[in-house]
Amino acid sequence: MYLNTFFPTMGRKYPLETPRSAMRGQCNGSSVLVQRTHKSPSLECSADWFKQEIKCQMERGGLFEDPFMPATDSTIKSGSSKQSYRWLRPVELSRCPRFVADGVSRFDIKQGELGNCWVIAALASLSMYPELFNQVVPPDQSFEKSSKYPYVGMFWFRFWQFGDWYDVVVDDRLPTRNGHLVFMHSADPNEFWSALLEKAYAKLVSSYDALRGGCTAEAMEDFTGGLTELVDLGAKAPTNIFAIMEHALNRATLMACSIDADPHEIEANGPLGLILGHAYSVTDIRQVVPPDQSFEKSSKYPYVGMFWFRFWQFGDWYDVVVDDRLPTRNGHLVFMHSADPNEFWSALLEKAYAKLVSSYDALRGGCTAEAMEDFTGGLTELVDLGAKAPTNIFAIMEHALNRATLMACSIDADPHEIEANGPLGLILGHAYSVTDIRQVHTNYQSQSIRLIRLRNPWGNDREWSGPWSDQSREWRNIPPDERKRIGLTFDEDGEFWMSFDDFVRYFSRLELCHLGPESIAYSPGPVNRRCNKRQWEMICEEGEWLRNSTAGGCSNFPNTFYMNPQFHVEVVGPDESDTDGNGTLVVGLMQKGLREKHIEPHVIGYSVFRMPPSAPNNRLLDRKFFMTNSSVARSPVFINMREVCGRHKLKPGHYVIIPELDDDTRITFMDGPDHPIRTADDNLIEKLQVVFNKIAGPTGAITYTQLQDILNEAFTKDFPFDGFSRETARSMMALMDADLSGGLGFDEFKKLWMELRIWKVLSSYKLF
Repeated sequence: MYLNTFFPTMGRKYPLETPRSAMRGQCNGSSVLVQRTHKSPSLECSADWFKQEIKCQMERGGLFEDPFMPATDSTIKSGSSKQSYRWLRPVELSRCPRFVADGVSRFDIKQGELGNCWVIAALASLSMYPELFNQVVPPDQSFEKSSKYPYVGMFWFRFWQFGDWYDVVVDDRLPTRNGHLVFMHSADPNEFWSALLEKAYAKLVSSYDALRGGCTAEAMEDFTGGLTELVDLGAKAPTNIFAIMEHALNRATLMACSIDADPHEIEANGPLGLILGHAYSVTDIRQVVPPDQSFEKSSKYPYVGMFWFRFWQFGDWYDVVVDDRLPTRNGHLVFMHSADPNEFWSALLEKAYAKLVSSYDALRGGCTAEAMEDFTGGLTELVDLGAKAPTNIFAIMEHALNRATLMACSIDADPHEIEANGPLGLILGHAYSVTDIRQVHTNYQSQSIRLIRLRNPWGNDREWSGPWSDQSREWRNIPPDERKRIGLTFDEDGEFWMSFDDFVRYFSRLELCHLGPESIAYSPGPVNRRCNKRQWEMICEEGEWLRNSTAGGCSNFPNTFYMNPQFHVEVVGPDESDTDGNGTLVVGLMQKGLREKHIEPHVIGYSVFRMPPSAPNNRLLDRKFFMTNSSVARSPVFINMREVCGRHKLKPGHYVIIPELDDDTRITFMDGPDHPIRTADDNLIEKLQVVFNKIAGPTGAITYTQLQDILNEAFTKDFPFDGFSRETARSMMALMDADLSGGLGFDEFKKLWMELRIWKVLSSYKLF
């Protein structure tokens, strides 16, 4: 049995098999073309089957003529047809016909007289993913007798139907009028894959006419075996629809869209060149800096004193709009500004960021990591460059740069000496950005030196004055071609080079902001199509520490540690550059809403445990597991910061990450940036007992029907389910009734209540 959800298709039939008697002639008993379709066990098996059919046709002689799709008007439309078509093969329409000419592109496909834009929209999306496309349109077919599949007038396609792939073979006789194809065709008159695919799809659904009108969802499912979700873009549209579409694109999800239309006005002209009732394929979606804003009334966004910026906050992008009134003194901007007095994007961006976190004053002091994450949606790792610095830190930074990682660094300073003068032109307690890292060849044979390029955000002459600084004598040892390769310039712009050894000697802290799929729109493959950078895979989860439910404290509290939220993750394989067989896992744990609410952060950290091989990946680990197993990794520190982050080298396998508070008494609600972090009501249990006693009465116990009423009243208000059934309440009663009294006393009820609170919280987590 195959169970799935499909949209009904009115009046369309899907005849998948035809009696053997319908097939005229056979090839020594070996032909299987006695069915309208052939069930495909695998692409490889189907390829062998198709080769056998070609062999049989070659033995028959002549070109294949499909008995299920005769070259008559009945193939176009069942019943009478006023149109008359001439059926021609590609070899009769073109001197040099090609199945596929110069690769497949979404721009190849043109709609004909048949109203099947829904099919074309699905094909346009499919053509973006070659592996998916080749599942439907097997490659290496041609009009040459010497090809992998010798030409016999027979072409092969594959479609998904209710849980299985089916092969559909058609002849290449196509309906034409005045020597031109009348239905779907390619922009190249010598290319015929799209016209033949349309014929195969028409065969699957009984006729060409059965393809008139339809839902793109149906075609996308038939071409992929996927499951299509319909999203209403009207009043009920999800508020995070952009994020949903970004996430979908990163998972190679096919997308299409349309504008509702009156049934009598299908494909009528709509606003601004759009077509009503017409299917469009979504081919890309990008997160970009809002462009085209200006102080001109004639610009794309006419000037009205309003400017727009976007920031990442805990899993979503947020738009922030500000007016352009800026604080000045004596006619000059007093906060962030551009070196060009006529440029204002930086000052306006700062104002928008101040609005996000409540005020300009909330931006005083902070960690570069926080800003990098808010600007990118990345995850920032802190690296100590002191005695505990990784021995392979140069390789880590090279690897990071190849993954489009943002990097910044600073020198620790006394809190009373922030941005004081340091050694050789460096500034203490000041953030520098890392803009490049290179292994540079010298004039000496087989010698090279490791260099790093930094930038002082002040953008002035406050630069490093030691070895490899601007105009220093060390540059004489670098060949001109090497200087050109690294883009060497000497300007008073705040940017400078220094040796990597000096960098580690003088700087204290390195911050690496790793960008994930939410930061830049990536293609599904391993290489970013925009900047040729390799990407990280990222999983974002939200949760809460709730007193007596999910606030289990740190590992110093073994009896309650298991109550903490548990997040499962799989390390799939080793890094491409590693030889030790380990993979890299970067974990970040962040507290929400601190800066804008002016709240001091709690002390937080995390532990990583390896899942037992026998344990299901979606099972919550119990107290016994944590009391008998040690963590394989921990956060570098437990500290009262917005975020703790660490890099871990782990063997491939399944792991569980446990976020921890420093004790088991605090409660932190992490349910959105608009909700303040607050402390639990210490009288919760007392209040619960008062309610319980009122219901239980003098017996001091409640029945299962009373239990059902209490739980439904408590949990259905903020939890999306239909409530506990009477049978469920009876089962819970039997489970918790330790003294077999037939009722629940308060202690038994309290234990059940706490267990349900834990499951209420954890049910909102996606476990990996």
